[in-house]
Amino acid sequence: MFLHHLDETQKRGLFALAARMIAADKVISESEVDYLNALIGESGLAGDNPLRGKGKPVDFSIFDSRKAQLAVAMELLILANTDRHYDVNELILWDDILAKFDFTRVEQEHLRANAEIAALLIKNVDDLIASEADADGPSDEDRRAADRRRLDRRRMSRRDTG
Repeated sequence: MFLHHLDETQKRGLFALAARMIAADKVISESEVDYLNALIGESGLAGDNPLRGKGKPVDFSIFDSRKAQLAVAMELLILANTDRHYDVNELILWDDILAKFDFTRVEQEHLRANAEIAALLIKNVDDLIASEADADGPSDEDRRAADRRRLDRRRMSRRDTG
């Protein structure tokens, strides 16, 4: 989604961080793997073993522009939310990564909110593509209302714990 803001080295760094994000909650969901694979495909590095450095420490100085830092922050949080659940370990990892960048607390909250919305949009489009018309299932309006309720609950729980 934001890979066009990253050069090849930065993309590899993002993929290494993304692999850690997927493993952070000790549950590797299909939706997280699918999103990472889509990113790798979009990057043009699919045939070049883009995850070869996933176990090595990432040199955060490669993300040397605000644009690159925003792209990494958004992609990682979207990835963490593609299964519609933030695990505390995913949020801890994200906070640790963001501590390497120069974002204010308010900017971090804006990033979180925008990433949640983006992840929901991606998931909804994927659901539309994958699903066949089911007359007995919930209506589009019911699904959108349920998504809004889930997003509102997440925001409220973050306010209560934050």
